[in-house]
Parts: sequence; structure tokens; C-alpha cells
Amino acid sequence: MFDDKLTVAAWKTKPNWALISTQDQMLAPAMEAMMAKRMGAVTVSVDSCHMVIQQDPAEVAAIIDQAARNALNNHPNE
Repeated sequence: MFDDKLTVAAWKTKPNWALISTQDQMLAPAMEAMMAKRMGAVTVSVDSCHMVIQQDPAEVAAIIDQAARNALNNHPNE
């Protein structure tokens, strides 16, 4: 398994989401938004800091749940 070489990045062929913390002072939110747009991600903004998973864990979990449900509904055979 670990000897396999990747030929295509998953974000190019699979649905992907990006969570942007609008109060992030480590990574510029504008840069995060640009990268999310480049990979065609569904973008969700949260009024939180860089450590959004610690500051707003319930909101992060809800976003992950929404992304997973969306992926299941749009790609039932994968």
C-alpha cells in the first residue's frame, strides 16, 4: 500500500471542501480562499481563529458531517 505511487491528486477528481477561519492570523484568509478556489472546493467560512477545531469544535464537526453527506449523495457508487 505505501509503495504505490499516486498518479492523480484526490482533490482533482473527488468533491472537496475548505474551511476558512476568517480571524486566522497564521494563514491569511484571502490566501486560504484563493487556494480553495483553485481546487474547486466548496468553501465554508467560520468567524474563528487558526485553531478553529479547538475554538469551535461543534461547528467544525457539523461542516465535516455536511461534507460527508454531500459526498455520499453526489457519489453513491464510490
